[in-house]
Amino acid sequence: MKFLIWVLVVIYFTLLIFLTQHTGWIEMVVYPYLLNHGFTYYKDLIMPYPPLLLWVLQSVEKVFGYSPMVLIVLSLLLGLLNTWLIYFFSLKIWKSNKLALSSVFIYSLWFFFFEGNGLWFELFQTPFILAAFYFLYDYFFMSEKEQVKKLFLAGLFLGIAFFIKQNVVWLMILSFGLCLIYKRANLIKVVTWLALPFLGLLVLTSAVAYLGGYLNEYWQWAFNYSFLYFPTSPGHNAYPTLADLSRVAIVLVCLLPMLFGKFSFKKLFLLLFLLGAFMSALPRWGLFHLQPFLAVLALVTPEYIGQWLGKKPVIKGVLVVGVLLIWIAIVTRQDLRMFNKPIRFFEPQIYSQAMQISNLGTDSIYILNGSDQIYPISGTVPKVKPYVQNFAWYLEYDGLQDQVISSLQSVKPKLIIVSPFQEPAGFGIGHYRPQKILEYVNQNYQVKGLIDSNVVWEKK
Repeated sequence: MKFLIWVLVVIYFTLLIFLTQHTGWIEMVVYPYLLNHGFTYYKDLIMPYPPLLLWVLQSVEKVFGYSPMVLIVLSLLLGLLNTWLIYFFSLKIWKSNKLALSSVFIYSLWFFFFEGNGLWFELFQTPFILAAFYFLYDYFFMSEKEQVKKLFLAGLFLGIAFFIKQNVVWLMILSFGLCLIYKRANLIKVVTWLALPFLGLLVLTSAVAYLGGYLNEYWQWAFNYSFLYFPTSPGHNAYPTLADLSRVAIVLVCLLPMLFGKFSFKKLFLLLFLLGAFMSALPRWGLFHLQPFLAVLALVTPEYIGQWLGKKPVIKGVLVVGVLLIWIAIVTRQDLRMFNKPIRFFEPQIYSQAMQISNLGTDSIYILNGSDQIYPISGTVPKVKPYVQNFAWYLEYDGLQDQVISSLQSVKPKLIIVSPFQEPAGFGIGHYRPQKILEYVNQNYQVKGLIDSNVVWEKK
């Protein structure tokens, strides 16, 4: 029976991954492509994230190619891995196969609703955050022995998650706080064993950056920029609307049974860990940022739902069945809406544009406010460095437009491809106009023609 269930899970994930719309996030293809074609981390390639995921993608895509199909397969493997980890950890914590399968059901049901069909940093973080959660839970509630080992492993997996994306800093702060207020904890033990893996990873990534000649840039973009400028930078903030929160609230119904009964340190731990995972979606809201939150939610809630059903099971069972039917209806509607749609950001017209650009007979091009995925599709490499996406939160940063203009003056690309800007002008994606760069283009280039809606500017 267990084997059959896992066969069904694999079939379910495979069908939905390949039959519903995949989001091919541009950075997941363009960044590895540029890094494998002479660009240096942080110095030539502006990004505000630590390097661990890019290290992996750089190696994988160098072998298998710069195609969204690689991202689709990776998303499938990560979804299945997360599902198995949820089952395994649930079985370890709750000692119940039924509860473990309930956790698998919740995660599998909502995985695609939370935009799991698209490789992004949070999806890659999820296995490590699940492991960190388990070892912290083990440290607090399961074993009296090997406490130092549990702390170290929790710190290790939180550290790995941090060097994938820094939003896990909230989980790290809350984990430190919980350890410090726990009766068996002491300051020296917590600081030493929970922080030691993070410090080791910091030294490791800094050493790699030093050997690569980009240590200063690494610290500037991954730490100084990310923590001091990025959260409040122009155009970056995108807080959830009431409609966004209502969509999440439907899932959070499964948390309600936790609010009944006696409050305990265990409930405090679970709720704060969920809170830390939820805060990773801020300040730039997106359901795909909540993949770690969904995984932990699926892991912890079935036990409390089961306890709640223990009293008056018939009445409460009817409520649970009603909620499940609503859940399935919402998720099914979402899946049908996304059924058989082309890969987002890699639609047929993008390939058509890439082909037309290839036919221009030059690789000396620069794309502005356009589809940067055209670079790997057409096999062209921008010679303008640093490569920076046309987002206000980058190009409004002090001196960055001047660096791009300096490179444009030096490289003198033959053609500049400019996608039309949306109205009204502002800091939003598609609306943002980098004034200094546009002035340089207007002064030094003239319109040659169109590729679909993209304007081709030629060097005067």
